[in-house]
Amino acid sequence: MPRKALFVVAAALAVGLAIAFLGNLAIRIAEIPLMIIIFGVLAMMVWDFIDTVRTNLRASDAASKANGRTNGSSRN
Repeated sequence: MPRKALFVVAAALAVGLAIAFLGNLAIRIAEIPLMIIIFGVLAMMVWDFIDTVRTNLRASDAASKANGRTNGSSRN
């Protein structure tokens, strides 16, 4: 598995675990202001994860094209 893919999978797992833990915590405490804060922060965390992955994938594609590689093929 490529290194970048491993980082994306590990980050997705971390985001999923944070959502599970904090979402469960907010639901068990059941205070509306706390739930609003926690779910707002979780939404921002998910958006940041998506944006970061998208930006890194675009940057790696641009770097590959700048090095003369197209769509994963390499010149020997």
